[in-house]
Parts: sequence; C-alpha cells; structure tokens
Amino acid sequence: MNTWSGIDQSTYERLVREYPKFRKLDTVIYLYAFSLRDQARLDEAVVYFKRLLRDFPRSRFRADASKRLDEGSTGLYL
Repeated sequence: MNTWSGIDQSTYERLVREYPKFRKLDTVIYLYAFSLRDQARLDEAVVYFKRLLRDFPRSRFRADASKRLDEGSTGLYL
C-alpha cells in the first residue's frame, strides 16, 4: 500500500478521476502530487502540481506547488 498522510494513493487518484467537482479537489490534487513526489515519481508529480496551478488559481496550496515545480526545474526536489 502506497500511503501518504494515511490515505492510500489510489484513493487520491480515484477522487481526482471520478469526482472532478469535489469541493476540495485542489487539496486532493496537492496531496496526490506530493505523494507521487515522495515516491520519486517526479514526472507524474509535476503533471499534478501544474494542474493545481492551472485549475485552482485561488488554492491555498498554489505557492507550495509553485515552489515544488521550481525545485524540480533545478533537479533538487527537496
């Protein structure tokens, strides 16, 4: 089981895929992207961090997602 923050990663994926109108979808996308990053699935994480920035301009996770993408462009992924 791949977990991050106590939730199976497949749950994040399913929420993103099956519930596009979910009220807290930005939170789900952020947590999913972070879990992918923590598993060194960096290309996939980038897709979801970018989606968060594109689809949720007022998200409270926007600044952190942008920071993670900046880290990725330098190859650090801290």
